Amino acid sequence: MKWPNDNWNPENPDLFDCRLRPWYTRGANSPKNLVILYDVSGSMMGLRREIAKLVVGSILDTLTENDFVNVFNFSEIALPVVPCYTKDQLVQVSES
Repeated sequence: MKWPNDNWNPENPDLFDCRLRPWYTRGANSPKNLVILYDVSGSMMGLRREIAKLVVGSILDTLTENDFVNVFNFSEIALPVVPCYTKDQLVQVSES
C-alpha cells in the first residue's frame, strides 16, 4: 500500500519540518546548560563574523525553556553579550 500524496505540487512543496517545532525539541532533547563564546577578535572580520553571528542565532533558535544559556564575546577577555548577566550566571531561555 502506498501513502496517498493527493496534495503534492512540485511548485508549492510542503516545507513543514516538525524537528524545528518546540514540542518536538522538548520531547527529543534533554535540558541543556550552554555557554556560547562568540569570537570578536581581529581575525573574525566581515563575512566570518556574520557567519558566526548566524550560527549563534541558529543555536539559540533550537533551545527551549528547559535550557539555560549565556553568550560571551571574546577577544582577549570574555564579556557577556548582555551586560547585566554575570560571568557565572546562566539564564533560562525564553521566547522574549
